[in-house]
Amino acid sequence: YGFNAGSQDVASQDCTHVDGLQVWGGGLHQKNLTIDHDIFGPMIAQGVYPGDRNNTSFDNVAITNSTFLNVLDHAIIGDSVSSDPTTPGNWTISHDTSYMTSSPDTGLSSHGKVDLSGSGHSVTSSIFVSGYFYSAGAFSSASGNVWSGGDPVLGGTNVSPGFTGPLPTTNAPSYAALYAMDLTPSCGACSGAGSPLHTAKSVLDRIDSIDATNP
Repeated sequence: YGFNAGSQDVASQDCTHVDGLQVWGGGLHQKNLTIDHDIFGPMIAQGVYPGDRNNTSFDNVAITNSTFLNVLDHAIIGDSVSSDPTTPGNWTISHDTSYMTSSPDTGLSSHGKVDLSGSGHSVTSSIFVSGYFYSAGAFSSASGNVWSGGDPVLGGTNVSPGFTGPLPTTNAPSYAALYAMDLTPSCGACSGAGSPLHTAKSVLDRIDSIDATNP
């Protein structure tokens, strides 16, 4: 748990750029990756990126109850594979929150909340602010989502989530701004949607609950 910090000018870097999680070897159709109750950002290139175009892909990926904060390139990304359009396959994106400012990384004209090829994916009960959404044809189910700014999200309502705030306003927020932020949503369509990790305190409470069950 915690916040990652990296260089803002990541667009010009090679694959040593700063990501929350990237897998760039091991071949296609790797399986079973679970990410739950995590925070990615700010100041990283990709949030979750288990893939490398035509070389690496993961199937059966679950990304749940997680927060993506000011990710500069993509919150969630899975590359296309020209030799096998079925992979990456069967990703579950559920109860996540992706909050981005309107400014992408230096050198880029846009950034993505989700950039996922393959097939058989689902996106449910998640909240997305800013960024593009690709590729809609790869999703077999979507419901209960909220989006504001950028591309529409499948199964989503276009409305401001009404985060409690204060919110980071730049791609390089101070520690004080991060500690003070509150991503608790208030819109009617937001009921039951988004990550439970709204604040620094919610992260600390989650850690305490884990410590209590694993003395």
